[in-house]
Amino acid sequence: MNNLEKVFTPNLTTKLIIDSVKKYLHSIDNSKENYSYLEMGCGSGEISFELYDFIKDFDITLSDVSPTAIEKTKKRFATLNNNLNFFVSNL
Repeated sequence: MNNLEKVFTPNLTTKLIIDSVKKYLHSIDNSKENYSYLEMGCGSGEISFELYDFIKDFDITLSDVSPTAIEKTKKRFATLNNNLNFFVSNL
């Protein structure tokens, strides 16, 4: 397995990011605009998955350089009724 095949494991920093973004999302009125959400370097998709209840009406795009990460993320979101875009890319 090369370095591109490894998938990031969430940690305390991930939790802090999620909490900060949730706080911001509570402060906006998303009924007035169509919002887009892009997570570059999504890894396992932990951040987007934890934010899903807040962003499910957004145009959601998840990207990672690792095909393995994107496949794991797709599986994670498979049970949700959503319209997500996934890209393997080194943005």
